[in-house]
Amino acid sequence: MEITIKVSRTKTNLPAVSETGGASGKTKGEARIFCRDNGSKKIATHIPKPDNFEVDGHAVFILQKYDYVILIERSRTTVYKVTIAQFTGDIDAEDNAVFAVRHIKQAKRWDVQPPEYLQPAIDAAVAKSSQEDIAEAIWFERKQPPVIGTPVPLSAIKNQAPVQAFAQQYVPGFVVIQDVRQKADDEISVCLTNGVQLCVYIKACTPRDYKSAGE
Repeated sequence: MEITIKVSRTKTNLPAVSETGGASGKTKGEARIFCRDNGSKKIATHIPKPDNFEVDGHAVFILQKYDYVILIERSRTTVYKVTIAQFTGDIDAEDNAVFAVRHIKQAKRWDVQPPEYLQPAIDAAVAKSSQEDIAEAIWFERKQPPVIGTPVPLSAIKNQAPVQAFAQQYVPGFVVIQDVRQKADDEISVCLTNGVQLCVYIKACTPRDYKSAGE
C-alpha cells in the first residue's frame, strides 16, 4: 500500500515537506510529522511565522529517502488512527512523493507493531493532534549556530569528496571552513568563518547520473 504527499521545492530544487496539524475541536484533530529512518528529529530548514502556518506549515524539511511520515487522525479524545509510511525515493512528474505504508493502528491495534525507536515520534504526533489555538512545530531540530573552536579535520568525515567539491565551488575565497559536522550518513553541516552555516546533502549517484550531468 502506498500514499503520496505533495512536495514543494527549495531554491536548489530539493524536495521539501512540512509538519502540519493540530486540534480542530475538543475531540478531533490531525497531525503530520516527519522523522529520519531511525526515528530521530530532522533539521528544519525553515520555521515559518505564525501568519504563514496555513500555507507553509509549522516546520519545513528537506525530504530524504527512507524518511518516515507519521499521520494522525483523532476522532475522539482517546481514539486515534495512526499511519506510518516511509519515503521510497520516488517523486512523480507532478511532485508527489511516494511513501510505502509500513504500519497502521486502528481501534487501538497495530497491523504490524512499529519498532521501538519510532515511539517518541509517534507520541509527539499524537500530542500534536491535540494542540489547540496556535499550533507549532513539535518534532524537529534547529540548525546549530557556528561553533568557535578548532575545525574538525576532513579526515574525520566518512565521505570527504562532497565537502571538498562543495568548498571549491561555493565557498568564497575570503572565508574558510571553520567547523564540519557529520549529522548523518547523508548530511554534513558546514560552518564558515563569516558565520554562515550550510547543510550539504549527499546523494548517491550512479555512473549514468554523472554522464547525464555532463561530468
